[in-house]
Amino acid sequence: MKFQMYGKDFKTLIDRIGGIVPKRTAFRALETVKITAHGNSVDFSATDMIDYATINSYASVYEDGTVWVFLDDLKKILAIESDITITAENGRLDIRSAKKSYEIPCHNDYGEFWSETPVISNSNVVCIQKEKEFIKHLSLLDCMRSAEEAQKMMTSFYFDLPNQKLVVLDGHRIGIANLVGGMFAPNAKGIIVDGSLYAALKSVAGKNKDEEKRIEIYADDKYTAFHGEDYVLTIKNVDGIYYDYRRLTDATRSNSDYTYMFDTKEMSKIAKEYSKVIGKDNKAPMILYNNNGTVATGVQVADYRASDILENVEPKYGMGNEWYVGMNPHFIMDACNAFSDSAEVRGNYSFKNPIMIMDETYEFLILPVNISEDNVEFVKRQVA
Repeated sequence: MKFQMYGKDFKTLIDRIGGIVPKRTAFRALETVKITAHGNSVDFSATDMIDYATINSYASVYEDGTVWVFLDDLKKILAIESDITITAENGRLDIRSAKKSYEIPCHNDYGEFWSETPVISNSNVVCIQKEKEFIKHLSLLDCMRSAEEAQKMMTSFYFDLPNQKLVVLDGHRIGIANLVGGMFAPNAKGIIVDGSLYAALKSVAGKNKDEEKRIEIYADDKYTAFHGEDYVLTIKNVDGIYYDYRRLTDATRSNSDYTYMFDTKEMSKIAKEYSKVIGKDNKAPMILYNNNGTVATGVQVADYRASDILENVEPKYGMGNEWYVGMNPHFIMDACNAFSDSAEVRGNYSFKNPIMIMDETYEFLILPVNISEDNVEFVKRQVA
């Protein structure tokens, strides 16, 4: 194998594919990157047996061939600001430029151990989206997946293609991105994709500043493939039937007792302050309390108490009643990150019911936290 390409592009390929290679496994072949030179291009491939990725780049190929190189060895190569020539011969990968040269071990006999990327027919396209916008959806929803691997449905991404939504949940909240625009195949079914999707796609897609780049999504019963301009990422589907999330979200959205608009930056700042006081493991709630259109927030941890009045609230309906609800401030903060300026809150007068924070693109349903009368009385005094 022998090919020539720009040194910085070679280093970028290593960085992008590196997000797929597992760090330590009992099966060492998985810790390698498969490099294939053919025609006028070079492919970098990697897999952890759940994610399969191939990134393609233009190269001047003088001799076709395939080798496997350990990622740790490739990472030792620094970016070279000029053309480099890569030659694989006698178990060594030789990388040379006009001023620099590297020699690292390579292997050409790993083919029998390597798991090739599953092939999905081109006729199985289910969805086409703008790449940058799609990855943004994944990034905003990723923190709302459960960390409990035993609950596979709660660690996954659900593509509700019939309703054009991307959904995650963790037992305490539901995050939804409405896939506005793009193309959806008629009669496409819902797909449950392994939760590694965001980290893997973010890595292989690299730094994309082009708003118009597209990502094409193909699926069959076992795998879903994401085709970008110069890469393909294929991920295992999760077997099973997804939770009936719409029963809860539709009820809260349609049967709410009150609605108001709020400034997401203001709310996020308050929730962040409360989160620091509460910490990660404390279950103390952030109180939302309304009295005739004035919304106050508050938190109590041991002898510490704090409260604030939201300055930018626009009542819609049902705000003449008194109501309160307790929420995890970390969840409020995560939801606010999805909105640039403002969002809508819908809820019921009962403090035992969830609330929804939403706009046309994102919807977040958050289940309440138990609160005491003492918590509420403290916040009430803020608006007395």
